[in-house]
Amino acid sequence: MNSHSTSIGKLRVDLGLNKNDTRIVWFSTEMMRKMHTQSGNTDMNFVDLTIDKLPLTPGSYSFSIHCTLNGEVSDYINDAFYFDVEAGDFYNTGKLIPFGQGNFLVDYKFEYIS
Repeated sequence: MNSHSTSIGKLRVDLGLNKNDTRIVWFSTEMMRKMHTQSGNTDMNFVDLTIDKLPLTPGSYSFSIHCTLNGEVSDYINDAFYFDVEAGDFYNTGKLIPFGQGNFLVDYKFEYIS
């Protein structure tokens, strides 16, 4: 059995991370296409999204998926799946972030100057 890969054309995938019906993060293959084509590949037959860190505050979130093929919408699923983020001790202080204080947890520090 011979296996071969057939190009499907110009695929674009957009993923929207939503909280309370508001887009808070957008991931798009279009934003990374230049990096992809510089490696010698011109078409994408498969995409894999890796998110190294996504420090979200507690709450319910959803992802929406939008795909186009050669510029035409091939699929769109609003709120394709949901997930919940539970409270945790992000800063290792023994304290939880109060509800409603933003969408992201950011590594930061205050320096006290006298």
